Amino acid sequence: MFKKILQLISENRMISKAQLARVIGISKETLEDILTMLADRGYLRVERPTSCDTAQCSGCPHASHCSDPNEGITYYTITEQGTRYGAE
Repeated sequence: MFKKILQLISENRMISKAQLARVIGISKETLEDILTMLADRGYLRVERPTSCDTAQCSGCPHASHCSDPNEGITYYTITEQGTRYGAE
């Protein structure tokens, strides 16, 4: 299941936690626990943007929420270690 989560994150630049949990077939709470564990083990990097004033964010449906401290968007990117683990 961990490798499947890493694969889906890698293949889908913008996938919500709700979508990811649904595809995997687990609760959002369980997914949160797994994402935390994968980040703690160095397979994922957690990123929380503080603003969306860059060209990179233009057209993003979540841009208006990035800098909101109550609704902030969390991005997970796969590290080199995560890529190697997913390829095993």
